[in-house]
Amino acid sequence: MRKLFPRMVLEDGEEKFRIDPAEVRRHALMVVEGLGLAVDYLQDNDKLNRFLRIVGTRHHHANVKPEMLTKLYPAMDEGLHDVLGKGYTKRQRQAFRSFFMYIVGVFKIAMMEAASSSSQHAMRDIRHSNASWSSGIGTASTCSTKSIKTLE
Repeated sequence: MRKLFPRMVLEDGEEKFRIDPAEVRRHALMVVEGLGLAVDYLQDNDKLNRFLRIVGTRHHHANVKPEMLTKLYPAMDEGLHDVLGKGYTKRQRQAFRSFFMYIVGVFKIAMMEAASSSSQHAMRDIRHSNASWSSGIGTASTCSTKSIKTLE
């Protein structure tokens, strides 16, 4: 649980972990509201995909690993079954699974793009740092040469 939801787990003094119920409720509410928005956007594919990409990118920045997303399905499926009971038919279950996997697919694409973008920014920063460092060496050598000439 700690690996899936690091912000929702509190450490006690004995290295045991317990779930922060308030944080779990807050996140569950956000997930349900997000699913509601996704359902509302089903008629507008562009809006749906933009929304899912934004949420997927946020998950990347929260260090969520793509493989963690599919692990959420059993809990969602069980929750729907508990709430809907016999009303949660096999057909509805299949439809929800397909929708959930679509959401996960778009999240994963957004997360990979965000990771790639982060890597490109990091490489640019490294190149910039190296360029600054290299120009610093040139300046240092020039200063040293000037200092030596003054000493002569």
